[in-house]
Amino acid sequence: MTIADIHKTDDVDLRAIGIDELAYLRHGEMDGTHGYVICAADGSVIGFAPSREQAIAAIMQNDMELARIH
Repeated sequence: MTIADIHKTDDVDLRAIGIDELAYLRHGEMDGTHGYVICAADGSVIGFAPSREQAIAAIMQNDMELARIH
């Protein structure tokens, strides 16, 4: 699969390559609390944690892998 192929994928294709198994973190705020937003590989928000350590623990508890986004 090439980069061009990835840009053409739909939700079904993404699930086939592990969308349900990958998550990434980004800084964010929820209800006035700063922390880390947990996002699925497709960018949808699936959680929030006040610390990076808690966010990573939540990802691991849900049998997901933390992906590094550059």
